[in-house]
Amino acid sequence: MKKGLVVLLSFWLVSCLSLDKGHSEYSGYSILQGPTTQNETIITVLYPKNRTLNYKVEVETPEGFKAFSSSNVKKSLNNYNDSDYTVARLDINNLEPNKKYRLLFLNSRRELIDNRTFYALSDKDPLKISLVSCMNDQYEKEQEPMWKTLIDTNPDMVFMIGDNVYADAKLGVLFKGGVTPQDIWKRYEQTRNSLYIYRQKKLIPTYATWDDHDYGTNNGGKDFKYKKQAKEIFETFFPQTEQSNFKKGPGVSSLLSFNNYSFYFLDNRSFRDKKNPSGQHFGKEQSQWIQESVKKLNSKYVFFISGDQFFGAYHRFESFEGHHSKTFKEFLNKLKSIQNKKIIFVSGDRHLSEVMEIESTLLGYKTYEITSSGIHSSVYPGSFEKDPNPRQIAGKDGVHNFINLNLERHQESLNLKVESLGKDGKLYFKESLNL
Repeated sequence: MKKGLVVLLSFWLVSCLSLDKGHSEYSGYSILQGPTTQNETIITVLYPKNRTLNYKVEVETPEGFKAFSSSNVKKSLNNYNDSDYTVARLDINNLEPNKKYRLLFLNSRRELIDNRTFYALSDKDPLKISLVSCMNDQYEKEQEPMWKTLIDTNPDMVFMIGDNVYADAKLGVLFKGGVTPQDIWKRYEQTRNSLYIYRQKKLIPTYATWDDHDYGTNNGGKDFKYKKQAKEIFETFFPQTEQSNFKKGPGVSSLLSFNNYSFYFLDNRSFRDKKNPSGQHFGKEQSQWIQESVKKLNSKYVFFISGDQFFGAYHRFESFEGHHSKTFKEFLNKLKSIQNKKIIFVSGDRHLSEVMEIESTLLGYKTYEITSSGIHSSVYPGSFEKDPNPRQIAGKDGVHNFINLNLERHQESLNLKVESLGKDGKLYFKESLNL
């Protein structure tokens, strides 16, 4: 048999053994699908610097998978000084909704070593979104079953809403003397290499913002001396480039508008003042961007997403209401003046999950804050007994969990199903909210 035919048959055999096995195979590169539209997506790949990244994209047709034109894929590389890894970014365009695509990775002998499937966004209703925060890579045994539960629920999108990387600590211990940019990069790299979500075979469009641990300093704010470098690292691992439905704001903030919904991923660190009733939580520039852009949205339903809670004055930990109370009231008053919008609040950080009902006197209509935390991090049984929340209508503390949001429109209203899920799909609470 000729050598070329042997290589071809070997490649075919490896492909048959490797493709479309679901998420049970924990191997290969660390890969994230980032911002995505109905015809374009951004994918980042973390791989060893001493290798060459050989890849190809295929699209499924009635006759099977066919080569997708390389002219539709743009590759760029990001390295850091003493790192052993490179982050490759693939900008892929000319996609079609509901079509299945395949990303194949080959070694120097053109043998298949990894593969992933991905899709563009489809204009579907209902829409399912997984909300996750507080993903500490120290919890090695706990993280895999939690991510398996999430993947099994088949969300359309994943929102990573803060403490996605514990960049200021290793093995639960804060870096002595504070972090350096090299430390931050290394911790992002280690987290990407260790978490199960980045090894799944079917990629899921993922959007992210940060909280203090991703930022690089516990409870940090605008005075952090490495905030510029931290932003560059965050946007390397969680790409933030504008697309037709995705716009950039100040800092690492961004706006996703999709299917008559708009989602603001807010930067609660770059512009934050220290605790002070008149201090800034999101900064004047970002607050102005929020207020002005909301008015121009076509979407009726608008989600404000922040790493820490908005309505958190009931406890001693960080929140907009608790740390910058006067500015918070001014923020709400400006939102109240905006017509024909309904704003829902989403947060993480608290190492517990809950749903709050926000009284109609504040914005002119009843709304909610949904807190999802933490998928695998420290948890504290009895938190609600220590800090009871008068606005709470559902909650769970002391367990690893995440929240799924199921959004479904009914003529002039929105039905929002909120589910708190744990290991092996255990349901901790379920609420049906109407706006």
